[in-house]
Amino acid sequence: EIPLRLVGSEMCIRDRVFTVYNLSPIQNIETSELYKDVIAVYRDRLGLLWFGTNGGGLCKVDTAPNQFGTSIANASIKGLPNNPIWSIAEDDDNILWVGLKGKSDIYYSKDGTSFKSLKDPYPEKNKYSTRKKGFKAIFQEQTGSIWFAGNHKLLKVDKVKDKFIPTPVVIDVKDMDAYLYKYTALHQTADGVFWVGTQQRGLKKSISSGNPENQKFETYLEGERISTFIEQKNGKFWVGTYNGLQLYQPKIKEFINFQKKQGEKNALSSNIIICLHEDKQGGLWVGTPNGLNKLDLDENNHISFKSYQVKDGLPNNYIHSIQEDDQGNLWISTNKGISKYNIKENSFYNYDVNDGLQSNSFMEDVGLKDEKGEVYFGGIKGLNSFNPKEIKNSPLPPVILTSLKISGQEIHPKEKYNDKYICLLYTSDAADDSLR
Repeated sequence: EIPLRLVGSEMCIRDRVFTVYNLSPIQNIETSELYKDVIAVYRDRLGLLWFGTNGGGLCKVDTAPNQFGTSIANASIKGLPNNPIWSIAEDDDNILWVGLKGKSDIYYSKDGTSFKSLKDPYPEKNKYSTRKKGFKAIFQEQTGSIWFAGNHKLLKVDKVKDKFIPTPVVIDVKDMDAYLYKYTALHQTADGVFWVGTQQRGLKKSISSGNPENQKFETYLEGERISTFIEQKNGKFWVGTYNGLQLYQPKIKEFINFQKKQGEKNALSSNIIICLHEDKQGGLWVGTPNGLNKLDLDENNHISFKSYQVKDGLPNNYIHSIQEDDQGNLWISTNKGISKYNIKENSFYNYDVNDGLQSNSFMEDVGLKDEKGEVYFGGIKGLNSFNPKEIKNSPLPPVILTSLKISGQEIHPKEKYNDKYICLLYTSDAADDSLR
């Protein structure tokens, strides 16, 4: 219980400590004046506080602590600038690396909350330098180097005597051609082959394994926009594009393309692939701007897809990232908050800014579960991090029917409407079930 009493526009809360709270949703002097005078207060059964103001209307305050931590720049912590998060990765030393949209610096953290910046020693000095700065992808390749992919540059960082040394990288292209590339995704498969995705020039694949700097590259999916990669435990390598989901066939060095088909229920819900995830059971999940898709494989090895959308419980159809907790639940970032999907129960539970999210909007394919089980999602205003085990579902308030109207006409119990009785189907656990 929180003992509370009004003192003018101030509140006395806990142990004789006085704190002034500004109830105004918009922080400016003119608007704040409307919320300065509190004339009534009420606490409901769910613990929510309701304040009646003299001019600002009714205000609702949830005193429960935010469940989702947010790392953004402020005066008290060394955090991230308030820029959209473009990429995130964790290296073998459990260091968290973050790329920001509009920032050429690289940010890293050893504890997941306090960040330091690594200056880019090779700033752009060419006609393409007006492009949006930042790194769209981060990946640690097998030699230990951490690669960063930007709009028209590749950068790698090596750790030398506890210092991070960044150097530029050019892979198998002429120096001037390198500036034409907008790099979007990086991956190295178990066989050591390195893959580089671009926005306009398809997919680059190293001809052999080993250090990518010493390799020749060949081009696949010419002209396609590459968004993401995933290599499953069974060895299947999938490439997400803006023109369907591609499955690589290594024996013939070709791709099979799975696309949305008009009128076909078991096809992808969109040709634009944003993110990919393999669950603990080996199932493949596909995030698109038009819902979540689960790949199904029948006994004849025929591939089909089952889609999940708002009608199934998602808060929004735009799927940005999919992560899985230790209990096998999927955590999904969208354009309307985060959703937890319980696969066993086939149920969704949704969270938004009222639960402590930096924003309801997140960034494409920016998500991570670290070695400790902490989940990270990058959004337009910062980075949310949380321990899935600590996230609690808010209690649902009781639903009480006080009246029923049809076309403005109030219908009373046992009355007919158009010569028909109105029947409401419901269930109740209440001892006094008095609905009549």
